[in-house]
Amino acid sequence: MNEEKLELVIERHIDAPVERVWRTMTEQFEEWFCPAPWRAEARQLEWRPGGRSLVVMHGPDGEEMPNDGVVLAFEPNRRFVFTDALTADW
Repeated sequence: MNEEKLELVIERHIDAPVERVWRTMTEQFEEWFCPAPWRAEARQLEWRPGGRSLVVMHGPDGEEMPNDGVVLAFEPNRRFVFTDALTADW
C-alpha cells in the first residue's frame, strides 16, 4: 500500500497576518477542532515536539471521544503537526 495515500494534509491561504492566524489556531484550538453541535475540550496540549495532546470531543447526547496523542512538530508562526496514531512516550 502506498503510504502517501494515508497522509492527511490540510493547507489554506488566509489573508491575515501570520501571527493572528497562529494565535487563532493554537490559543482558540477548542473553537475550531470539531464541528457543532460537538465541542472540543483540550485537556492537555504541550506545544512542543514530543508533547502530549489530549483532546476530548463531547457530543450533543453526552458522548465523549478522547483523542490521546502527541505533537510531532511545532514551529511557532509556521506549522504544527499532531497525531492520535501515536501517544507521548511512544
